[in-house]
Amino acid sequence: MVAILALALFVIFIYPHPIKSSTTTQFYVEDKFTQDHEHWIRGYNPDLNPRHEIALLVSDQPEWNSISVDQLYILTYYSEGESAPELVEIVTNK
Repeated sequence: MVAILALALFVIFIYPHPIKSSTTTQFYVEDKFTQDHEHWIRGYNPDLNPRHEIALLVSDQPEWNSISVDQLYILTYYSEGESAPELVEIVTNK
């Protein structure tokens, strides 16, 4: 019984779980590209100094097609552990 309790506590508190996060930010798109049949955008938050560029996976091709380079957007992206961050929602920042 003690062994089962110890194992349960280990799994809950000690075993590493991937960190999951959702971020909403301004995002200036510098580049769009396709790599290994996946669509990506690369850019940065213009309010951060120093500038930190990231690449976001865009799983919806029509949405990727509608994104313009050299344009400022407000977007939300999701990341989990070491996986590439993925675009969730994007709107033009007017």
